[in-house]
Amino acid sequence: MRKKLAIVLLLLSCAVIHAQHWFGVSVDADLSWQLDKIDITKAKIGGGGSVGAVYQFQYNHFILETGISGSYTLYNVGVNDSLLHYEMIDTKGTQFTYNGYLKDRTDVSKNLSVNVPLMLGAEFNYFYALAGAKVSLNLLTHTQQKALLSTTGDYDMYYETLVDMPNHGFHDFEKEQTSGTMKYKMLDLRVAGEIGTVFYSSNRSAKYRIGVFAEYGVLNVRNQASDQSLLVPDLSEYMHVQMNHIYSSSYNPTSPVHNLLCGIRFTALFSVGNTYSRNSRSYPCRCIGY
Repeated sequence: MRKKLAIVLLLLSCAVIHAQHWFGVSVDADLSWQLDKIDITKAKIGGGGSVGAVYQFQYNHFILETGISGSYTLYNVGVNDSLLHYEMIDTKGTQFTYNGYLKDRTDVSKNLSVNVPLMLGAEFNYFYALAGAKVSLNLLTHTQQKALLSTTGDYDMYYETLVDMPNHGFHDFEKEQTSGTMKYKMLDLRVAGEIGTVFYSSNRSAKYRIGVFAEYGVLNVRNQASDQSLLVPDLSEYMHVQMNHIYSSSYNPTSPVHNLLCGIRFTALFSVGNTYSRNSRSYPCRCIGY
């Protein structure tokens, strides 16, 4: 048993000694979506990008890769047209029903995160493939809600709904935009894959990759929902409204949210230590006759 263990350790040390170590940088641009189970939302395309540092361990065709990167991602969520009602009191102390009709609404979140991947894969000729997982830490999120808003009022003393009275806060469709902040859960774990092509410098001390990638967050990033509504009229001056991002509102608070990204990535890697021979992509191990 000890002899077998010694052989295994010797082979591993041989692999480490004869392996190639690469350090470099990566830059990517991506498309992004957020997937949920809320009945009034629809996934819309967002975008973003990241910059990071990369370390790669390579032995023969096998590669193991890790590093750290910072990402800025914009997520768009479409919200179906909806009619919301609120019981309010006007400036004269009269109770009425405030009706807000939201149209063409998009809720935007702009997220800053730090990512640490662990990828395994292989490289053959001018082709490479990687698969693994990525831990993403959500640091800061700003939100922006945009919609067309039409407002009306219903008073018990009047037979008709009050419309088109801007001085009372009732108007036909006007652009509304509000901003705020939101907290996603700190931790997201993504399954990831990447595939592409690789080119070497003439002396094989550097290599450059360009590929496509996809990542899916297996964890729910939606934080505990608040008691905020999608639309909140100002109780003191109801001509003004505040829209809350649907993921921070009380609407369907149990629905999970998962992130999906895909895009293109460029990576430049530079050799440290051993180098390939110019005409070979393998490292023959000469330890104990192997």
